[in-house]
Amino acid sequence: MTTPQWWSQPFPPTGAIASEGIRNQLGRPPVDPLTVFVRETAQNSWDARLRDAPVPTTYRLHLTTVAPTHRPNWQRLLSPPVETEAHLGVGRVVRTPNLRLLSVVDRGTKGLGGPTRADELATDRKDWVSFVLNVGEKRDTDQGGGTYGYGKAVLYRMSKVGTILVYSRTQETDGSIASRLIGIALGESFNSRARTDSDSRPFTGRHWWGDVQGDHVEPLRGHEADTVARGLGLQPFDDD
Repeated sequence: MTTPQWWSQPFPPTGAIASEGIRNQLGRPPVDPLTVFVRETAQNSWDARLRDAPVPTTYRLHLTTVAPTHRPNWQRLLSPPVETEAHLGVGRVVRTPNLRLLSVVDRGTKGLGGPTRADELATDRKDWVSFVLNVGEKRDTDQGGGTYGYGKAVLYRMSKVGTILVYSRTQETDGSIASRLIGIALGESFNSRARTDSDSRPFTGRHWWGDVQGDHVEPLRGHEADTVARGLGLQPFDDD
């Protein structure tokens, strides 16, 4: 069983977008944040609809308090390491007794499929890379709207600690249906101070939570993703 962990993104030699830049993409719209949140997340679900699905596409918002039986799992699994705790507010929140969770739930949609690494060439779908990793990519969905960057920014704005969990069921390249689970946080860019200047480096303020693979993070997959999701009290998927 893979134990999910937090990984913080350092600035690479060629540069990268800082977390502040992602949040600033939203700007200051003339309507309240909740209106933008509903509009953008509903658009995401509509763009991902399955036209030939046996069930209609549905979209719902759930605002709940994490149950006492699940709260220890949130603290155990999502608490960040000591060296980054100051830059990840989620560590403070998971220790509180009234942990509030706002969930965007859709069904009859294709989920987030395609490669899970941004440096892999996508021959068909690249939903995962566009939503979880890259910023500002144009959505190529027929009659879809906007870019993934704008829609993502409002998700982090709605969270007091700039953190979201992505739990998706999608079709893999071999035709099987599998789950994926990952966490993403937008904090503030920061500098890591080590004992020597050569080990000190700047970080973008972007963090991922999942199966850490050295220089990137893979999602939990399949049975592992479903097991951890159930432990957190996330709404489960049917087998099909």
